[in-house]
Amino acid sequence: MLRYFLRRLLISILLVPALLTVVFFVIHAAPGDPLDRYTDPELGAAERAAIAHSLGLDRSVFEQYLSWLGGAILHGDLGRSLHWHRSVTGILAETIPHTLLLTVSAYLIYLLLGVGGGTLLARYRGHPLERAATVAGLTVYSLPTFWLGLMMILLFCRQLGWFPASGMHSPDAVFLSAPRRFLDMLHHLVLPAVLLGSGSAMATARYLSHSLTEVLGQDYILAARAKGLPERVVLGRHALRNALLPVITLVGLSFPFLLGGSVVAEVIFAWPGMGRVAVEAIFARDYPVIMGTTALSATMVVLGNLVADLLYALADPRVRLVGRRAA
Repeated sequence: MLRYFLRRLLISILLVPALLTVVFFVIHAAPGDPLDRYTDPELGAAERAAIAHSLGLDRSVFEQYLSWLGGAILHGDLGRSLHWHRSVTGILAETIPHTLLLTVSAYLIYLLLGVGGGTLLARYRGHPLERAATVAGLTVYSLPTFWLGLMMILLFCRQLGWFPASGMHSPDAVFLSAPRRFLDMLHHLVLPAVLLGSGSAMATARYLSHSLTEVLGQDYILAARAKGLPERVVLGRHALRNALLPVITLVGLSFPFLLGGSVVAEVIFAWPGMGRVAVEAIFARDYPVIMGTTALSATMVVLGNLVADLLYALADPRVRLVGRRAA
């Protein structure tokens, strides 16, 4: 198990710098000059050159890459934002908790709908309830996320008035007590979390449903039923544990997938998270912020992939045996 973990960890460590290298040169190859957004067009060539020198933009792309990579790896310095004139580390420190709050909430909704929905679909297979749930889930799964988010705002915010349409807190939240401020935040969190968590839940539910259907036809399940065990015990204790094996990787990779997908939810609902900052940085050609958000997102995605591989190896020892023979 240790050799398997170290091999997967080495691959993950090499993957992040490779991805960041590609992103760095791609964004610098895009047409345009970031100074056009932050300087007066009437500035002379000398003043413009002085500003570019102070920001390090007058050096070659390769020199800028080595400088950024050395600062990020050796000192943990991700640079200074061209747009907000602040350290990228400080910007990320403010926005990461908001993004993680949204992503974790959406992940819990995803698990509830995916695992719970897949179990119910398998238990009521062929029932009209199963057909109705499948149609509803596939409809939500097929709709574009941005369109679905706008429809949620139109229905639940404008028409019914149940939830706020944007932000993380109400304008008067600073005057509220701590418990009421927390409830106000949860009130703002509902719609973006549901939008983010429900989108891909149906795919996992159907995958788990098919896996459960195959497991329920095994001999040991028939033996458990012959002993007179309740159906919920047969389904939950005996069938679900084995049916979850092929779904573990899918569930493990869903968290980094939701982390990347949070960009859409944050932009639609004006949630003050890292994804929204990344979108603004892209339009502003703020290279340091783009690289900082990319580095953090890539690290989380690779870690999520690593955790998913380890969970699968723990759940199924055959994975470790195959990896040992290959090594």
